[in-house]
Amino acid sequence: MNQLKKIDVRRILFISWTSRNDRPYFDPSVRYRCFNFANEFIRRGHSATVISQVNFQKNFRSLPDYDAYIFHRPYLTQELAEFLLDCVDTKLIIADFDDFIFDVRHADMTPMVRVRGGDSKAARSYLSKTHDAASLIKNFTLSTVPLKAHVEDMFVGSRSIVTHNSIDPGFIGLSRIARRNHPLAHRPYILGYFSGTATHDKDFAMIAPAIAQLLGTTGGKILIVGPLQVPPELQQLGEQVVIQSLVSFHELASTMALCATVLAPLEDTVFTQSKSGLKFFEAVLAGCDVIATPIPDIDRFDSPLLHKCKTMEEWSNALWATKIQDSDIREIEIQKIERLVAAAPQVDKWLDTFMERKDA
Repeated sequence: MNQLKKIDVRRILFISWTSRNDRPYFDPSVRYRCFNFANEFIRRGHSATVISQVNFQKNFRSLPDYDAYIFHRPYLTQELAEFLLDCVDTKLIIADFDDFIFDVRHADMTPMVRVRGGDSKAARSYLSKTHDAASLIKNFTLSTVPLKAHVEDMFVGSRSIVTHNSIDPGFIGLSRIARRNHPLAHRPYILGYFSGTATHDKDFAMIAPAIAQLLGTTGGKILIVGPLQVPPELQQLGEQVVIQSLVSFHELASTMALCATVLAPLEDTVFTQSKSGLKFFEAVLAGCDVIATPIPDIDRFDSPLLHKCKTMEEWSNALWATKIQDSDIREIEIQKIERLVAAAPQVDKWLDTFMERKDA
């Protein structure tokens, strides 16, 4: 007779500073850093809850005790300071970052200032608040290796680990359906670009001449999804450039699967070097080739579906490169990436570091 394996049930609370206070799931950052990991904890029999920091501050005195409090992008407020100062030595409290947003010295290089033309003073205020909140916390989880290095440099004596962004089973399932419904040879767009936020004008402009040359020669189309200032080279191509507004997360895989190749260029800055590689693995799971700037969290992947480019010559060559057409070979490569971006190994690492793991 089989016996169910007993585990020590852990109660874990994820708290995120997000503009989506009432529906944090719709914030992509919260989805990756909180919900995806929370779902894996729940799958193992633990208890995991996600709440916005605004709602946490309203209710923390009446909330039950948790074994761990994970503050995603913590932002210092009077209420948060009160909680941290009272509990930091008696409870397991962790600061989680997926962006380099805690060093005021680089405020003028933030996309908010450098790309959007935002107010430098406002950027400094925001970065100082996240830094001050993090300085009250001794444990850190970071989405990339460069972020871990920044934390070790700025918060001496802290304990930190990298828990890479991971894909949840639901998105994997949607991606499998998308690539089955859209074979590579029948995709209407030879290129796709998914900006996500209004901070990528300079990134895309870097490779616009090479894109224009490819489209002008082949007559193919590019799909641009999300906010972007379309460079003049592409404006001249008329209907070959298709613009679409942001799609919901549940539509992302099916939209990406309309494109044979997805582009992920990034300028080389201290911020882009700390970013996650999700632009690569979201697109590959949809069956796309990806041409990308090899920031560290993308460079850790090795796949024939990933083309890493640093120079304009490399971008031009990659745009013209022949794709692997064999669907079986492509599927094998995609499934390798599926296993690499699963949440389970990251949760294993978290449990091994912060708690005695007994659900192995």
